[in-house]
Amino acid sequence: MPEIERFLDALASSSPTPGGGAAAAYAAAMGAALVGMAARLTSGRRFQKVRNDVAHIVEQTSDLRRRAESLAEDDQTAYQAVADAQSMPRATDEERARRSRCLQEALKGAARPPLELMHCSLAVTRVAHQLATIGNPALITDTASGSLLATAAFRAARLNVEANLHLIRDREWVAEIRGIMQTMGDPAGWDAETQAVAQNVLRAESG
Repeated sequence: MPEIERFLDALASSSPTPGGGAAAAYAAAMGAALVGMAARLTSGRRFQKVRNDVAHIVEQTSDLRRRAESLAEDDQTAYQAVADAQSMPRATDEERARRSRCLQEALKGAARPPLELMHCSLAVTRVAHQLATIGNPALITDTASGSLLATAAFRAARLNVEANLHLIRDREWVAEIRGIMQTMGDPAGWDAETQAVAQNVLRAESG
C-alpha cells in the first residue's frame, strides 16, 4: 500500500508535518473503517431484524472516516501555518509584533482540527458500541479494535488541543475552547462497554 508507506515515511522524517495530529486523525479513520467493515459483514437472515440499524451504522462510519481523513489534511495545513509564523523575521519591534499576531492566529487555527477530531473520534466509539450489541459476533474483535483506535485518537487529539491552548494568550478564547472540551464527554465509557461485550463473546466461543 504505497499511500500508507508514503505517509509513514513522511511521519518518520525530520519535517514537522505530518505529526501527531494527522496520525491521530488517521487512527480515527481506521477505527471508523474497521467498524464499517464489521457492519457490512452483519448481513443475512440472522440479522434481518437489525438490518436498518446496521445500514445506518454503515452510513455513519463512512461519513466519519471521510471526516477524519479530511481532518488529517487540515491538521497538516494548520500546523504548517504555525511553523511559517514561527519562522517570520523578528529583527525589529514591528516585525516581532507582526510575528506574534500571526503566530497567535495560527495557534488558534491549529487547535481547531484536533478539537473537531475529538468530536469525530467520540462518535466512532459510540457507533462501535452500538454495533457491538447488535452486530455479527464473528467480527466483534474488529469492532472492538475500531473502538480502541478511536479512543486513542481522541486522547491524542486532546493533547494536541491542549498544546496549542497553553501558547494562546487570548484567555477568553481559551476558556471557550476548554468549555467545549468539558461538555464533550469522554469515549472511555463507550469503549469499556464495547470491550466488555467483546470479552463476553470471546469467552462464550472458547467455552
